[in-house]
Amino acid sequence: MRNPSRTQRRLIVNADGYGLSSGVNRAIEDVCASGFVRSISVNANGPAVEELAGFVRRFPDVGVGVHFNLVVGRPVLDPARVPTLVDETGEFWGEAFRKRAWSGRLKKAEMEAELFAQVERLEGLGAALDHWDSHEGTHVVPPFLQAAMRVAGRRRLRFMRCHDYWLPTGQVWPVLRYFGRNPVRLGTFAARRAAMALFRARGFRMADRSVLLGALPGTAPHAAATWRLLLEVLPPGTTEVWCHPGYPDEELRRLVTLVETREGEARVLQDPALVRIARERGVALIRFRDLAGGGGA
Repeated sequence: MRNPSRTQRRLIVNADGYGLSSGVNRAIEDVCASGFVRSISVNANGPAVEELAGFVRRFPDVGVGVHFNLVVGRPVLDPARVPTLVDETGEFWGEAFRKRAWSGRLKKAEMEAELFAQVERLEGLGAALDHWDSHEGTHVVPPFLQAAMRVAGRRRLRFMRCHDYWLPTGQVWPVLRYFGRNPVRLGTFAARRAAMALFRARGFRMADRSVLLGALPGTAPHAAATWRLLLEVLPPGTTEVWCHPGYPDEELRRLVTLVETREGEARVLQDPALVRIARERGVALIRFRDLAGGGGA
């Protein structure tokens, strides 16, 4: 018998970065209230993470996941317990993280301990976690990958973000031009697809694909036309797309470089017309926990 979720069009819209700042938290709450965004990921070490306790009470039907982070800010654990993960100020290495991870200078035991503590912090704030992903997609870096798999497995977090990318367009030529201008991306996409195959082999479940917004002309995430296009051309099966709504503030600017487009994303994702269009196009808006009902790998 054919699995109906393979022929249905299902979409997980996940807002990243809850906890980074109060401005991000307010924007994420605003877009969740509209009904189009039904899933969020939380930075457990974010300065405003304590606000999550109120969020889970106000939005019990929104899925909550841990946004594993070993890149920016201070660790949840005392920096003295994870000395290879932090610089002399006690903060994560930032842009130097990948280089240090690849060179073996970050201890896997420390990564596991910190990631475990991040899960515990969110659960302590009342979150019933239903998925995991990572800040800047760093869980595909091999040392981080191994630590994340072990922690997610121990905490029974079986649903995770997919990095098998899909470029939203109704035509073939824009995709061919994109790879013609960015041939290195062919290798990047293939490597990430291989990493997802490893996760699937270990029993993790995810969407069939993830939307890569912003790569093709006319797909900027802060433009209303992008989201309407996505709902028009979405293929059968389960697709995930992440977004970064936020009201920029000084705390956010201190931690990340993606700042100025967040307010535009917050504005377009609050449009109640998106929920109506999804319904008219036969697109079901789901959470990661809904993958247990079928669909996704």
